[in-house]
Amino acid sequence: MRVVLIDDERLALEHLGKKLGEIAGVEVIGKYSDPHTGVKEIKNEQPDAVFLDIEMPGGNGLDLAKEIKQSIPNVKIIFTTAYREYAVDAFEVSADDYLLKPIMKERLIKTINRLFGTNEKSGNSSNKIMVCCFHKLHFKMDKKKMKY
Repeated sequence: MRVVLIDDERLALEHLGKKLGEIAGVEVIGKYSDPHTGVKEIKNEQPDAVFLDIEMPGGNGLDLAKEIKQSIPNVKIIFTTAYREYAVDAFEVSADDYLLKPIMKERLIKTINRLFGTNEKSGNSSNKIMVCCFHKLHFKMDKKKMKY
């Protein structure tokens, strides 16, 4: 899963990027401290998810989420903030999750698992598809044979 991070605090960006980088299957493709540059790159890169701060100078995360969702309707928006009071507003703009800082790795794993259906402990996908080419072509998912 390809993710982009937007937060005006450089340390918060690095901390979140490091924690996400430790989760199997997650690739951080961009980290932006300038919200407008981040939104522009999101439109170009088309990530699967955006981790977005709410209060930033030069941009409100709630407004940015609306703009991102207009361009990429299927993108997952996960707000990362130190403020509890924005939770209702965040979900009104179709937030997929709301994480309070400081963000713990265990909480990130739960978010990734819930949004992308991965294995609870490792973050690895539990629905693996195997293409088998011996004798005849067939597919397997989780050791079950699928016929096509």
